[in-house]
Amino acid sequence: MLFERVSQQPVVTQSVGGVSRNELPFRLYGVRPDGGDLNLGVVVDVEGGGMRPTPNAAGFVGKLRFGIIDKQSPDSRQTLPTPVNFQVTADVDSVSPDAISLNHTNLPFAPLTLSAVSPGDTVSVQIRPSFAVTEPVKVDLSVIRPELSIQVSPSNIQGWGLEEADITIEAAGMEHPENTRVTLNATKGGLDRTVVSLDKGGLGTAKIRSIGLGSARVTAESPSLKGTDRKLEFTPPWAFAIAAILGAVVGVVGKKLGTRSKGKKLTIAALLAGVALGVLAAVAFAVGVNLTGYVPQAKAGEAVTFFVAGIVAYAGGFTKKTSDSSST
Repeated sequence: MLFERVSQQPVVTQSVGGVSRNELPFRLYGVRPDGGDLNLGVVVDVEGGGMRPTPNAAGFVGKLRFGIIDKQSPDSRQTLPTPVNFQVTADVDSVSPDAISLNHTNLPFAPLTLSAVSPGDTVSVQIRPSFAVTEPVKVDLSVIRPELSIQVSPSNIQGWGLEEADITIEAAGMEHPENTRVTLNATKGGLDRTVVSLDKGGLGTAKIRSIGLGSARVTAESPSLKGTDRKLEFTPPWAFAIAAILGAVVGVVGKKLGTRSKGKKLTIAALLAGVALGVLAAVAFAVGVNLTGYVPQAKAGEAVTFFVAGIVAYAGGFTKKTSDSSST
């Protein structure tokens, strides 16, 4: 058989049912058993459009099928005068088999599987046919990663460590996402965890507490998934400050008005001391330490801040028995 290289690169000629066909830049010529001319092409079909994650997300697999096609007689199978062999290499962990031999035209094609634990965005496959060993052809396979999505709620929280936001990570398009590990990073703020394991539904959760003021970006990444990020803002805690101060003032004034002693006036020093105690208690509650002795059902919001500051200012100090604000 004779061959001719008609171009430098393969051409993707069709994509049907998730299979893309690459026509290699070779033509093969020979004689049919009946004396007619053979004019053949070499194709490589790529299943799924590229390399996809394995069901357990432990790596990626690409499935190729090699064939010699006779466009003049696409429905018949002819034995070739001599077999055509292909040596296949790629920057992956495994190529199985690494050599293909075809002795007929058309179907069935010969399968080949590529496996890699952590490939790049593209895998280059080098194909060397036996009739052109020194002229390999490169076929690029896309590495198809299901996308991660990340939601941060709320996207604006009060800064200086006074509020937390909930982070929800979801992996769409995975067959078995359970126990897939996702790494979280934040440019600013304190994450309660940096590695999240997804559940059966492909969901995972974490929290971030503000540090300072300004913008922060949370990034979610996994070797088998396409990473993503989300922006959030740490804003000046004006609402917290106003609620804490007002609550403390109300607590101090309420205590003074509720006492039976009419001779003593409320002094500026007493008011400032009560406000300081109230604000300190409100800050403590915001970071998870309950100094009131009460366990409010609500855990956040201006009303809670107002109450915590007010009750401590009214009491004139912290209760002896303290409990974590997250307890129920």
